[in-house]
Amino acid sequence: MKGVNHQNMNGTNKFLLLKMIATQGPISRISLSEKTGLSKMTVTALVNEYIEKGIVYECGLSQNQGSSGRRPILLDIVADSQLTLGVNIGRDNVRAGIIDLRGNVLVSNNFAMGHINNADDFMKALFVLCDSILKTSGSPKIWGIGVSTIGPISESKGVIYSPPAFYGIHDVPIVEKFKERYHLPVYLAEDTKVSALTEMYLGNAQNYDHFFFVDIKPGVGGAMIVDRKLYGGASGMAGSFGHYIVEPDGIPCECGQKGCLERYCSTRAILRWAKDNGADPSLTWLSFLDKVAGGDEICLKAVKRLCHYLAIGVTNIIAFFDPQCIFIGGDLWTIQDMVVEGVRNGVMNHLWASDVRPKIDILASRFLNNADFIGTAALVMENNLRA
Repeated sequence: MKGVNHQNMNGTNKFLLLKMIATQGPISRISLSEKTGLSKMTVTALVNEYIEKGIVYECGLSQNQGSSGRRPILLDIVADSQLTLGVNIGRDNVRAGIIDLRGNVLVSNNFAMGHINNADDFMKALFVLCDSILKTSGSPKIWGIGVSTIGPISESKGVIYSPPAFYGIHDVPIVEKFKERYHLPVYLAEDTKVSALTEMYLGNAQNYDHFFFVDIKPGVGGAMIVDRKLYGGASGMAGSFGHYIVEPDGIPCECGQKGCLERYCSTRAILRWAKDNGADPSLTWLSFLDKVAGGDEICLKAVKRLCHYLAIGVTNIIAFFDPQCIFIGGDLWTIQDMVVEGVRNGVMNHLWASDVRPKIDILASRFLNNADFIGTAALVMENNLRA
């Protein structure tokens, strides 16, 4: 992604520069000029503005000498200069907190969804939670609210539609309600897309411009990063990985199709298969992970089956998207490395033109299960800087 050299400080250049400092800092002015294509004069002017505002600071000298023979001054983000009120809405739990530009959670709290019966009760509980968080933090530096949620949603309309098994909650104009109450910019995105942004800003994706993020949870999600930007497609639904068909005429899915990846690779699907094949009927996800670590035969077979179907899905992603890297994250916890290795081996067996295709990395996400929460800070940055 390249900037435009105008003498005036335009929004595109400011967004590009701060995003690069946030994702690749500490970084020198000369490196910023080389990576963005902006002139040294433009970079210097923009950096000085950010320094004056207390958003960027000079953090030391590079270990390497520049062309002048001097060691360049390095720049980095001031983490607490801009804070986000982040909200993560899951099927069973809602979490809110104050998050800085480095993804540090300064204060947070949550509530369980079990006692919620309708949209009004949901919003009341959410406001109580957020009011408490804001009162506890007492910070005037909050520059926006980021909301990550299970789908389906409309990002453009700011509405949570009708997530499956979501306590009768549907058609919630959550962006409008948050704006009315807090008078701040509010941004809504599906949880997997937020996780992908987290990987780009704060995780292991520093060296990748094009990657796909796979999210294994009670559902299965996917998100595409193209040229270091989140790609949503014509309707914002690009990357709906959980509803790729991996088994024609397979297990019926809640979406109305048969054989969706989610019915084979979600944590719920893994547990269901294990129980159907002889595991304890009371098996939970945490006890499943313990049994895998202990070498339980049924649970190990369940992981192998997961890797088989996930490799099919990932192979299809690679075929049409041609990414540099696939990141696998979500709730895999202690089996994450096992799953990544299994998928990597499966993809190598299936991949078309593997002898001429550039190497594709398949890596574990840096984050175990909280990327969709801390990434709300990245969501706000991504949108506020474009505004």
